[in-house]
Amino acid sequence: MFLFGAVAVGMFHMPELGVALALAHYLGAFSVGLTFRFYRRSAPSSAALGMNHVQGESARINNPTPYRQNLIIRAARALIRARREDGRPLGRILSDAVNDSVKTLLMICGFIILFSVLIRVLQTVGIERLLAVPLRLLLNLFHLDASLVPALISGFFEIDLGAMAASTADTTLVQRAVAASIIIAWSGLSVHAQVASVMAGSDVSMRPFVAARLLHAVYSGVFTAILMGPLGMLTARLTAPVMATVTEAAGGNTWPTLAALRLGASLLCGISAMSALILAGTLVVLLFSRLRWTGFRS
Repeated sequence: MFLFGAVAVGMFHMPELGVALALAHYLGAFSVGLTFRFYRRSAPSSAALGMNHVQGESARINNPTPYRQNLIIRAARALIRARREDGRPLGRILSDAVNDSVKTLLMICGFIILFSVLIRVLQTVGIERLLAVPLRLLLNLFHLDASLVPALISGFFEIDLGAMAASTADTTLVQRAVAASIIIAWSGLSVHAQVASVMAGSDVSMRPFVAARLLHAVYSGVFTAILMGPLGMLTARLTAPVMATVTEAAGGNTWPTLAALRLGASLLCGISAMSALILAGTLVVLLFSRLRWTGFRS
């Protein structure tokens, strides 16, 4: 909804752009998941850690049957058990849920305002101009226009301001879409702070989350460039007006056939590019793990 409604329609005023952005982000998220398959692959699973805590390692080895059950069944049983242990009536649970939701909304709005003010302070003080120097060199390395620098700096802190600035940058549509895709995938420090506040008190580390957001930004940017470049016409024609008839939407041809062919071609090229990116990302992760392990041993 954010990609199609807020970004494609509200910021770029191009509904057809939502298809390319959505495909790029789904492919990017899938690529991040495959890449993180190799993250801490030698670490014990959460199920094993839970068994170690409750029954010990020997019980886990001798009685692995409960962990062979379906994940949904185990989750449902845990939900029922937690509900019984909670003891609160249903009305109190609903009231607390509404109160927590309102508090979360206020927290999100507060973080957005906080980082919006921070961006304005950086612009007023002049720190933004200092940050723009190395960023221009990086953009020149990838043949991107320097007019995207303010958008990327704003997007580093806050996703909405960065995406809006990217949509109005003085450069080509492809570069603006790539910049917006990178900003949305990174999500901004504002979203990172929101996640950190929600995860506070748990044993979940923020480092894998930040690394995943950075990797997602790279993947989504590359996929957007591919879908907006070589596959631009295909992804653009996958859209049609909401109130159009089937014949009008298909341009006088059979809509299901055209849609299937265009979507198949887009997915084929996207999967090929995704495989190459996953291979490169996996090699980087494995190389980093090997170097860190070698440095630890030395």
